[in-house]
Amino acid sequence: MWFEHSLLVFLLILVMLGVVTAPSAPDQAFSLFSFSLQGSSLTQCWFYAVGFTAAEGGRFVVVWNETNFPPISMNFYIVPQSSLRSIWNCYDGPLTLYFNDGATGSATWTAPSAGSYAVLLVNYSYTSVSGAVSIAAVNATVSATAIGYGAVRPYHCRSPDPIICLEPP
Repeated sequence: MWFEHSLLVFLLILVMLGVVTAPSAPDQAFSLFSFSLQGSSLTQCWFYAVGFTAAEGGRFVVVWNETNFPPISMNFYIVPQSSLRSIWNCYDGPLTLYFNDGATGSATWTAPSAGSYAVLLVNYSYTSVSGAVSIAAVNATVSATAIGYGAVRPYHCRSPDPIICLEPP
């Protein structure tokens, strides 16, 4: 019962944020995606990604919220989709165009060039998290698609030399 109530409150907040943050595009709806991420371990952490394409200068509003009690902070990134296939670690993310950290948040982001981008939520906590992420375009239309879940390795540097620790093992 608590989960359904929290989800309803979250959806109402999303609607209100859409009305307040995107007055120039009142007919543009938020695309909403639910996620549930396992907790991290010593060998991996989990992420959830939503992909979208953007024209240069396209502005987007992204809202995320996890529903745990007490709240669990996650890393939030906007990245080029191609960087998801690169080697990256739990704490730094892939090639980052936007970063924030928190259990909830919102971002207004402008695409630096035309291309395929991804919204990425990374659970670096040992506790599982569930929630939702939504995306809407301010000055265009957006078609967002769930890329899905994945796992990456936490970065553990085993060398006392900080120069060696700059590269993933």
